[in-house]
Amino acid sequence: MDARPKVREALLLGGLAGFLLSQAGTDRQILALQIHSDSVNAAAHLRDSTTSRVADSLKARIAALQRAKRPVTQDSTGAAVAALAVRDAKTGKDSAAALVVQVAKLTSEVATLKANAAKDAQSLADALLRGDTLETALHKQTDAVADLHDKINALNHHTLPHWLRLSFDVLQKGCALKGAVDVIRGH
Repeated sequence: MDARPKVREALLLGGLAGFLLSQAGTDRQILALQIHSDSVNAAAHLRDSTTSRVADSLKARIAALQRAKRPVTQDSTGAAVAALAVRDAKTGKDSAAALVVQVAKLTSEVATLKANAAKDAQSLADALLRGDTLETALHKQTDAVADLHDKINALNHHTLPHWLRLSFDVLQKGCALKGAVDVIRGH
């Protein structure tokens, strides 16, 4: 009886055992954690870049609106000139009195508009600062997710020693090569 079939069977059994032992030496929880970490990391980076794009477009829109605002100082200067003209007028006492009242009301409205513009500018600056703070916090959170992702991927999911895994891999590949050579030769 030829010893080749027994050697072939022993090699195949050894290759199968090597494969099974190399798979048994893998920590499936760590592998699952690494896969989940990859998806969380990708989602965090996508969220971060999307938020930055939205924030940048909002900041550009706010800047455009700020440039489009008409300064209130021009109106207050016009009201002051009108008040001086009414005060300097010597004829038409009735119309002058009415104009003085009208100028006083306009001056009051201009003062209110200036106060509201100052409040708006302050609340806009506060909102921009809060947005920048939130964006910075989001970037820090994304960096923390990326750091955690790197730490998770650095975990060794193999539970067998490296030399034993390597020997199983060599045995497995050797058996596969032997089987391929046998098929090619027609044995």
